[in-house]
Order: sequence, then C-alpha cells, then structure tokens
Amino acid sequence: ASTTTSPRCAPLKLPDPAVVSHVAVQHHLDLAKRFQESELARSGLSRELRSLKEALGNSTAAHSRLQAHHGVEVKSRSAAHRERDRGLTKIAELQQALAEALQREGQLQANLAMAEADRARMEELAHVRGHDLSKVQAENTRLLCTNALQSKQLHALQALSCSECVMRAREAHGLREFFATGAASPADGREDAHHWFLKNNSLLAQAPRLRKGR
Repeated sequence: ASTTTSPRCAPLKLPDPAVVSHVAVQHHLDLAKRFQESELARSGLSRELRSLKEALGNSTAAHSRLQAHHGVEVKSRSAAHRERDRGLTKIAELQQALAEALQREGQLQANLAMAEADRARMEELAHVRGHDLSKVQAENTRLLCTNALQSKQLHALQALSCSECVMRAREAHGLREFFATGAASPADGREDAHHWFLKNNSLLAQAPRLRKGR
C-alpha cells in the first residue's frame, strides 16, 4: 500500500520493524483498509470542498448581482419617489385649477341667471310698452278718423248756401285751429290768442245780423 498521506490527514504511525520483529498479516490488512477509507474520505471531502467553493462562487456572484440589482432598485425607487412627488404636485395644481374653474363657473352661472332675469323683465316691459303703443296707435287712428270725419263735415257745412251755416262753420274751424295751434303751443304767446279772439268775436258779433238779414 502507498504511504502518501493527505495534507489534511495526520500521517499514520506505523510500527517500526526494528522494534517490532513480527507484524501480523491481519494488522497489515487493517492498516490498508484504514488507508483506503481515509483516501475515500479525502476524495469525498475534496469533492465536497470543490462543491462548496463552486457554491461559494455562485453565492458571491449572486450576491454581487443582488447588490447591483439592489443599487439599481434604490436608484429606481428614488426616481419613482421623485416622479411620485412631481405627480402629487401636479395633481395638487390640477385640483387647485379645477376649484378655481368651478368657482368661475359658479360666478358665470350666477351672472347668467341675473342676465336671464333682466332679459325676462325687459321682455315683460317691452310687452307692456308694446300694448301701450298699440293702444296709443289705436287712439291715434281713432282721432285721425274723427278728424277726417269732422273735416268732411266742415267742408259740407262750408258748401251750404246759408250764411249762418257758413258762419258757424267758420266759427267751428276757428275754434279747431285755436285748440290745435294756439292752445297746443302756449309758447306762441298770449298776444296771438288775444288777437284771434278779437277777430273771431267780430265774426260772432256779425252772426245775429246775418240771421236777421235772412
């Protein structure tokens, strides 16, 4: 059997032939078996050591990858937090703008309601004024018809041969002119109205003589 020992295993202390004159065969077989078992154990430990080294290398690489990934995640998380803060700020600004827009909309609605109320009042006033205008137009038409009728009657009276009728027609015409011009325009002065009455009083004074002449 080989006497090569493993670095991790202590060297076997074999009996010195000078001291021990005779070694039994069974003892050699036991030593060989123990050596074989030691070699097998060393091989198993070597394989286990290689596996552990490989696992350690894999673990180290995985740890490095995890650290790198963690660094990336930290950066991503920081960027996400910054983006979240910007989003929250933007949302707050949008909410403020929405509140201001709603306030302006409420003011516009109030102004619109006031405008609608004013328009309704103006329409009602226009309806009333239109009704009044219709009444005034109807009264004007009636007065025009009455004036036309009286003018026809006056012309008919003026066409009569009776001098008294002519005088009465002139008196009526004069009165109409007075009330249409002199009375309607007091700015013409009291002097003109006085002269008018003097002139027409002279005509009225002639009326009895005309009746007697008949």
